[in-house]
Amino acid sequence: MLRKVVSGGQPGVEQAALDSVIEATSLRWGGYCPRHRASTHYGGAIPELYFSSKRFDCGLVESASSRYKLRTRLNVLESSATLLLRRGPYTEGSKLSIQYCQQIGRPYLDIEVSNPYHIPRIVKWICDNEFQVLNVAGCEEQKRPGIYLQAKPVITDILLFVRLYQTKRIAIWKPK
Repeated sequence: MLRKVVSGGQPGVEQAALDSVIEATSLRWGGYCPRHRASTHYGGAIPELYFSSKRFDCGLVESASSRYKLRTRLNVLESSATLLLRRGPYTEGSKLSIQYCQQIGRPYLDIEVSNPYHIPRIVKWICDNEFQVLNVAGCEEQKRPGIYLQAKPVITDILLFVRLYQTKRIAIWKPK
């Protein structure tokens, strides 16, 4: 049963994932971000709201390095699987996420976010495999403007449909 969503907290897909979890579910959330909260937006720092929470079991944690590679690896290690949402060609960060999943032996699903017809497939993948911690990775806003607004409703729908299946056994995919 899905219990937690993690991400690196960068503007784009990663913050869309955190915002979806915070606003639409009761799941735990967190993950690792670069040291000093390094970000490509917001004057160089990830906003405070992703670090402090009313819940003791939620929030981002700064990694020991300001380099993005370490936090990417830590998020893959902490998770049961990675959902990679991208638009267009792979970015260096997306390639790195896939590389770490392959090295560590974690499953991943690589999805083009612009196609909402993938939602049932993603939900089925999460539910069939009973992942407990899902790492959500993907494009940064700076490299793919508008990706946050595109990814957030998709991630919200995925999380709500996973919850619907896990609590009421209502599936949105066609049975075999």
